[in-house]
Amino acid sequence: MVRAAERDALLAHLQEGGIEAKIHYPVPVHLQPAARDLRYQAGDFPVCERDAGSMVTLPSHQHLTDAEVEYAIQRVHSFYN
Repeated sequence: MVRAAERDALLAHLQEGGIEAKIHYPVPVHLQPAARDLRYQAGDFPVCERDAGSMVTLPSHQHLTDAEVEYAIQRVHSFYN
């Protein structure tokens, strides 16, 4: 996982390039319906909330080739350059 400025645009850029990047935690646990009884509100965990809005999960598994890893790195660089 990486913290990314312009997360949604980066995600789209990666996916357009065939990279299976994802957003795994778009809503912090304390703000999900299952946690409603805990009565937490937006702002109670600001670091968690900031991270939920900026994290992208990049492919990371034992079957990635060096070329695939390099391609993902190049796509991230091309987005920010």
